[in-house]
Amino acid sequence: MAAACAAGAHAQEPAPAPAPAVWNYPASIYPDLSVAPPADVADANRLWLRSKRSAAKLFPTVAAARKKGYKGHVSKINRPKPFFFHLRNTKLHDDGRELDPRSPEAIVYWYDPPRPMVLVAFMYRVHEGKEPAYARSVLPWHSHCDGWSVVMHTWFTNDLRSGIARKPPRPEFSTAFGRDFGDPTPDSASGCQPKGHGGGDHDDHDG
Repeated sequence: MAAACAAGAHAQEPAPAPAPAVWNYPASIYPDLSVAPPADVADANRLWLRSKRSAAKLFPTVAAARKKGYKGHVSKINRPKPFFFHLRNTKLHDDGRELDPRSPEAIVYWYDPPRPMVLVAFMYRVHEGKEPAYARSVLPWHSHCDGWSVVMHTWFTNDLRSGIARKPPRPEFSTAFGRDFGDPTPDSASGCQPKGHGGGDHDDHDG
C-alpha cells in the first residue's frame, strides 16, 4: 500500500518546465544568449572572434582570397546592386575540417559599387545531418537548399548576438562598417529549411 501511495504521489508531480528557447525564428533573427548554455555561448564567442581575426589576416583583399582557391564572379549575379556575394572554395567541402576559421568553406562580401567590396562574414558548410556538436544550441545551422548541406555564418559585427544572427544583421553591419546595408531585392534568394531545424526561409543572400 505504501508503495502504491508513493507511486500515486509521484505520478501527480508536475512535468518539468521546458528549457527556454535560444532561437525564436522567424520572429527574431537574433539568439537569446541569456538562456543559452554558458559553455555554448563561450564556444560560439571563441569561433566568432577567431573568424574575425582570421578574416583580417588571411583575406585582406579579394585577390588574396582568390589566391587561396576561393572562386566566384559578381558579373554572374543577375540582381540589382548592392548585394551579399559569396566566394566559395568547394575543395574544402570534404576536407575533414569543420568550423575551421583558417579554412571557411565560403567568405561573404558586401558588393556596393563603386565602393570596394568589404568582407563581412565567413560561411561554414557541413553535410546535412552532420552538424558539429560544437556550440550546438547557439549556432544557427540552416539549409541553402542544395540537397546536401547546411550552413551557418559568423558575421563581422561588434557583438556576438548579431555576429551569429540567423540572417544578415543589417543595422549592426551599418554600425560596424559605416555603410548602408539596404538591399533592393532582399528576398531574391528563396530557401527551405532542413529536417529538424524549425520553419521559415533561409537567409536572404546568395551568390
